[in-house]
Amino acid sequence: VDRYSNSGLDPLTPGIMAELNDHRVTVVGQFSLGMFFYADGAALLRNVNLPQLAGGSSREATFGLVVLSQGANPETVKRRLTQALPADVRVLTRRELLEGEEGFFLSTKPLGIMVEVGLTVAFLAGAVVLWQVLSSEISRRLNEFATLAALGFSPTFVLGVGFCETLLLGLAAFLPAALMGAAILAGLNAVTQVPTTVGPHILIEVLLIVLLMCLLCGISVAGRIACAEPARLF
Repeated sequence: VDRYSNSGLDPLTPGIMAELNDHRVTVVGQFSLGMFFYADGAALLRNVNLPQLAGGSSREATFGLVVLSQGANPETVKRRLTQALPADVRVLTRRELLEGEEGFFLSTKPLGIMVEVGLTVAFLAGAVVLWQVLSSEISRRLNEFATLAALGFSPTFVLGVGFCETLLLGLAAFLPAALMGAAILAGLNAVTQVPTTVGPHILIEVLLIVLLMCLLCGISVAGRIACAEPARLF
């Protein structure tokens, strides 16, 4: 049985008697999987016991695993299997199977759709807050920008100062948010065994999104900075 089965089930330690589909069985071992999105638990059965315990035919299969020899090219093996097997059999590499499962959960399952909607709302809310803070900050410091222009600094430099301020505001929010998000996802991983740990690629993707947000907000207030003329000082 899966050691990450729902904690509400009886302790499924090896050697105890359990009930599976109204049949008494003995648990002989455990494996690590985690079926949080599918079911409360999972079990592996011998092929000959499948019709009796699961109500299915042992001659029907959903997945068939192929172990490659050392040095074999997965794409070459996939192409040859596709040519040899019937048209209703799909041949996938390990990476393609995982990507297909991830895509299914993100685009079809309600949880995945909720996550995408949540990310969109978070981006829009973050952009609005950043724009409000930046707009207020720029308005209060128009005299400083005008002073830079009066000292002979080019308009490009003055705009660059404004964009740097936008970038610093975005990064100041990104760092604590990344730490809090990593802690929350690590807790979710510990409870559900869903691979939600934060890796470098996720941090880079989020950082790029933050930089995009900063760029859009900086462009939206660039007109105010450009209007900071030295004449405003007198």
